[in-house]
Amino acid sequence: MSPRILLVTGSRVLAGSAEERTAQVMLRAFIEQFAPVFVVAGDARGPDEWAVDIASSNDVALPHVRIYGLDGWVRSAAGKDVRRWTQAEKYTPLDRNTAMVRHVARERDKGAHVEVVGLEAAWSATRGTAHTLTAARGAGLSITRITFERSEGR
Repeated sequence: MSPRILLVTGSRVLAGSAEERTAQVMLRAFIEQFAPVFVVAGDARGPDEWAVDIASSNDVALPHVRIYGLDGWVRSAAGKDVRRWTQAEKYTPLDRNTAMVRHVARERDKGAHVEVVGLEAAWSATRGTAHTLTAARGAGLSITRITFERSEGR
């Protein structure tokens, strides 16, 4: 059986928003249903940290979590350095997003079943989640995009 890998990306602005609880419940349900062996995420607040917390919780307890930090390191959920995701001296969060996609796409090419889930806030100014999902689509990965929108009155 091929390993199941889930890449989680999401808008930081969901943290502390009225949509936070719904987003967390949806992410937990997605993780539990997909049952990955690996969860891959960045180190931003919001969906990235929620994915790590869910994957590391006693009721889910996935054996492998890989956190791509903005300091250039990939770490385990316990904070242990695994490897560098870049050797470049200068890089951006978008470079990190591309590196995560590139890594899981390589694993897919080796036979892993890879899914990407994005929790996107339509009002986010940075558009990092959209960037990651676009890169994942370009790599031919399977994507689930969950978009939270706000009415004009909110």
